[in-house]
Parts: sequence; structure tokens; C-alpha cells
Amino acid sequence: MNIHDANNLLLKSREILDSLDIPFFLTYGTCLGIYRDKTLLPYDKDIDVGILAENLMPKIDDLALAFGMIGYRAIIKNAEFHQGVSLSAFAPCGLHIDIAGFIKAGNDRYTPSTRHDFCLVYPAEMLEQRESVFYLDWHWYVPYPVEGYLAYQYGDSWITPDMEWKEKKSRARVVGYYHKINGGSK
Repeated sequence: MNIHDANNLLLKSREILDSLDIPFFLTYGTCLGIYRDKTLLPYDKDIDVGILAENLMPKIDDLALAFGMIGYRAIIKNAEFHQGVSLSAFAPCGLHIDIAGFIKAGNDRYTPSTRHDFCLVYPAEMLEQRESVFYLDWHWYVPYPVEGYLAYQYGDSWITPDMEWKEKKSRARVVGYYHKINGGSK
């Protein structure tokens, strides 16, 4: 990933989200790189942002339109296996941002995969509370506590770079979660 282009995508995405008054936080590899390495990960493939579903759903069409107005190809993705919506916006430079909506279910927040029958599930308070990290002359919100989030997502060895890490290793990855919380129905 070209870090200069990725930084521009991150800043442009922030500008759009702020203009629509959509609170967001950095997730996955974006959060990991900025917190641990103080930069985006050069081996990552995208920018990752999370939004609480109740903040994303009412504005997702406006968000897609705003990205489209600056020349990005925005795609609203509905989860194939269960309820959930996310958005990907592809920049002309070839990079993209994935914006995941996190749905509340009891004491959890989850975002469903748009292609497979699993969800990424976190303790709700981890995503509902935030702390900030400083990057590119801005404060960026991340889950709280950020080190607890990173350990939950990447394991206790998150502090050591692992370019071979696969999502299947994440504690957050739960196959069949949506069906479990909805009594086995789709």
C-alpha cells in the first residue's frame, strides 16, 4: 500500500464523515498500524473505519453520494447471510476504505461479513467508548481500551508485527453468530 495515497484517502474520508456529522473510529489494521507503528501498515490492503450502526444506517446513502461526488466508486454492501450493511469506497488511486456498521446485540457489537457466514463480535463497551491517538496532525478515535481491542482482534502478540496474520485467528470472528442471536433464523 502506498502510504502517501493511503494517508490522503484517510484524510479525505475523515473530511466526508465529519461533514455528515458521522462519528467514527479506526479499526483493524488501520488502528493497529497507527497505534503500534505510528503509521499505516505498508502491507495492509485498505483503510478500515467503524461506525455504530445507529449512526451509519440513517446516513449511508448520503455517505455513498458524498464519496461519489469526489470521484470515488462507493458500494453499499448488504450482508448475504444476515442483517448488516457496510460501505466500501474505491479511490482513483486504487486504494479503498471499508466502513463497517457495528450492530448492538445485548452486551455485544457485531459487524457481519458480507461474503461469509461469520461476524466480528466485540464487547459493546469496547466500541462505544473511545480514546484518541494522534496521527497526521489530528486526533483519531479508536476503541477503548485500544490495547484490549488489539489483543481481542489480533491476539496477545499484537505488539509484534506479523505479516502472515489471517482474520481466521481473531477472537472476534464468530461463525454462525447472527443465527445464534436470532434463534437460528436468517
